[in-house]
Amino acid sequence: MSTEKKSMMDKILEKVDVIAGPMTKFGQIPFVRGIVNGMVAALPVTMVGSLFLVVYLFCSDGGLTTHALIPFLKPWAGDLALVNSLSMGIMAVYIIIAFGAEYAEIKGFSKTTGAVGAFFAFMLLNYNSVGQLVVTAKDGTLSAGASAFESTYWGGAGLITAMIAGAIAINIIDICYKKHIVIKLPDSVPPAISDSFSAIIPYFFITLVCWGIRTLAGLNIPELVGQMLLPVLGAADNIFVVYMVIILQVLLLTYLQINGLLITTLLLWQVQQ
Repeated sequence: MSTEKKSMMDKILEKVDVIAGPMTKFGQIPFVRGIVNGMVAALPVTMVGSLFLVVYLFCSDGGLTTHALIPFLKPWAGDLALVNSLSMGIMAVYIIIAFGAEYAEIKGFSKTTGAVGAFFAFMLLNYNSVGQLVVTAKDGTLSAGASAFESTYWGGAGLITAMIAGAIAINIIDICYKKHIVIKLPDSVPPAISDSFSAIIPYFFITLVCWGIRTLAGLNIPELVGQMLLPVLGAADNIFVVYMVIILQVLLLTYLQINGLLITTLLLWQVQQ
């Protein structure tokens, strides 16, 4: 009988092996697979935006140093930062579209129908106001500008809302298709047109549910998510605890063949917002 003393890592891996089976099954749930695949699909956009952010830091005063390290790019510094705002700044938009498409494919219907429906649900749940921007002239007078959506929760703060919206939309479409609650056109009609008409009734039910939640019930899902995460934010005072939790989560998810680094990074972005 071996009396070799086990290391701490061996003990941890033994515990992980115990839950590996259930967690692997969890990773195969269609909803979870759709989220992971959608996040991976949207990753290139956020990576490109991050590269532009790095260049911006090098070519702007006060970025990495007091004076720009690449001064000839200073005139375009604001435009470089804009690319990051249009990628990382609205990452929830890209993820909900990719998630809708991937989840729809898993469910067995058109990826386009799923992507559009999921994005529609996200917008219905996620809007705060639609108004006009106020423009201030040089003489101080104010005038109405272009109409705009408030995009506070289109970035990392809207990730969980995107998951909720995608789950609502894709499952409503799936139920309607399985129960044949769709507008059926003759087989001679081109598939693109047929799919478009088939989505009308499911989209109508998506509207009723999401518009009812946000407008009639007055529930602001992103704000509710933020309030739920407040206890998590309290633990951020202990930096050692935070880093240990991050490392263990990445190792666990990666061991279970889930993209641990990606999932953890996106969750941290949600908390940060």
